[in-house]
This record gives sequence, structure tokens and C-alpha cells, in this order.
Amino acid sequence: MVKHANTHAHFPNEFEHSEQLGWIPKGWDIKAVSETIQINPRTSLSKGAIAKFADMKSIPTSGYMVDEIIEKAFSGGVKFKRNDILLARITPCLQNGKTAWVDFLKEDEVGFGSTEFIVLRENNNISFPFIACLAKDDSFRAHCMQSMVGSSGRQRVQNACFDSYYLALPKGDVLKDMFTELTKPNFKKMTNNKLESESLTKLRDTLLPKLISGELQIPDVATDDETVD
Repeated sequence: MVKHANTHAHFPNEFEHSEQLGWIPKGWDIKAVSETIQINPRTSLSKGAIAKFADMKSIPTSGYMVDEIIEKAFSGGVKFKRNDILLARITPCLQNGKTAWVDFLKEDEVGFGSTEFIVLRENNNISFPFIACLAKDDSFRAHCMQSMVGSSGRQRVQNACFDSYYLALPKGDVLKDMFTELTKPNFKKMTNNKLESESLTKLRDTLLPKLISGELQIPDVATDDETVD
């Protein structure tokens, strides 16, 4: 059963033309990304504090899940919180699709990582699932790439590009409540799958050396022609 049976009532049945985006649903707001999402927001972390760290190589080129999180003393880098989205700033990492969702921190915990991350954070009606989807959108990434400056092989996205990428946003609770409610379970499933995979990997790494050395043995299994009592 569809919980929001009247979803269509939240969307207008007319369109209007906008200078920035062309035709959009009538009555929707047009705002730049920098107006709707926090870009590299201020986050505090004391020098020398032990915190979780993510470097660029731990960021996936597909999906959102970060691998190989370590803890070390903070000495500099980009700081982030739970549910932030990390977008690679530098070439070729951005072109390769490197994007991550920070699901490995507690609610009030702060982590840090490469200075080549752009941190995108929730703001008002824009929740992290929407930002995560936006960060993977081809046109958004192409816009970021067009802003890159620097020497060959070391070009970086300029934050000013977020002032000129526009979103058509519905009024009311469509994004904050309805979209988030529909998409959050998918992100929770990603986390659960990652934790299960990590658990199975640890189990494999623990048992495999013991099996190879003979410390553990797999019990004999009866074949089809053997009598099983």
C-alpha cells in the first residue's frame, strides 16, 4: 500500500518558464546550490584530538560507502560530521566518480579527511539523501568540472560554481519529509550491508589462516552413497 496516496496533490499541474532552468513546475522556487546546501561548513576539532580519518583512496568511485577508516590525531584537513556528503574536488578523482556518505560517525562526533574533499551538509528542507543523489547527478558533476582551474593533472573545483548551479525546489514538505522518508531506508540498507560485509571479512581473515595451518579442520561430510544415521 502506498503511504502517500495523495502524492500527486503536492505537485502542480502547470509549468512556468524560468530564466535559469527553462520550464519548471508552477510555483516552485529556484535557488542556487549555495543557498540551499551548506558548502564546507565550519566544524570544530581540536589539534591533536584523536578522530576518525578518511583519505581520498578510501572514497569509492561507485556507491557511497567509505572503506578503511582509521583513527589518528588531527593535524589538519577537512572536517565533517555524520551524514555529510564528501565530494572529490581534484582531478581525476571527481571525474572518476569519487563521492561518499559519512555514515561512520556518531551523532555529535567529528571526523576529518583529505583537503581535497568538498563537504556538503544538510540545510533546512534539504536532507542528506537528496544531497547524495545530487552529488552523483551527471549534470551537477559536469558543472563542477567546468569550474576547475589549475595546472594539468592538478585541477580543482572552485566553490563559486555552487553559486551558478540552480535547483527547482517544491514548496512544503515534499523534500524534507516525503522524499527523505522514501529514500532513507535505502541508505540504512547500504550501511547494514557494509557492516555485514566487514563482519564476514573479519571472520574469513580469522578462520582462513587456521584452516591453512591445520589448526582447524572441516569435519568430514557424508557422501550420497554413505549411510547417515
